[in-house]
Amino acid sequence: MKNRDFIRSLDDDRMARFLYTWSINCVTSFLQHGGLYLMNAKEMREWLDSTEFVCEETRVAEDFVFDQNFNLRECDS
Repeated sequence: MKNRDFIRSLDDDRMARFLYTWSINCVTSFLQHGGLYLMNAKEMREWLDSTEFVCEETRVAEDFVFDQNFNLRECDS
């Protein structure tokens, strides 16, 4: 499945988590690396047409409460 199709298939909750992760990772990368690892418009278009989903903007840390597919994870109480 291409990334653009995966994003279209997200329900509202998963889309909110995706957009939150994307924006946090963009801001963090900009502050840490001056935006060096962020995609430009051409790279973003290529990424949308590819099937390799993980990139700096979609990276999910182990301590987040959702997984790389933006589903809620089971958490220890």
